[in-house]
Amino acid sequence: MFDEVYRIFTGNEDIKRPAKVLFWAEIGRASMGLGSYFMSLPLLQLLPQGDEHPVLVIPGFMTTDRTTAPLRFYLKSRSYVPYRWQLGRNLANFHEIEEKV
Repeated sequence: MFDEVYRIFTGNEDIKRPAKVLFWAEIGRASMGLGSYFMSLPLLQLLPQGDEHPVLVIPGFMTTDRTTAPLRFYLKSRSYVPYRWQLGRNLANFHEIEEKV
């Protein structure tokens, strides 16, 4: 499964998946990042409140709205109105999504 060749979303290049050890290291890094987010929440609550204006939260490259859930939760707790972008995975195809955003 990890040694198979896959096509990038453009379909022009062949790439191999990373080694298993890199995959598991990424899982560990992500869980530590999430843990540090929850540990920093008390400090983040000391920042000033928002004024209830809307905020569009765009996910990072190759991620979805799921990854922005902690940020949207925080923004909502600070009296902002966060919105998901609701366009699926961010493939950086800006010309196709420009009108939708």
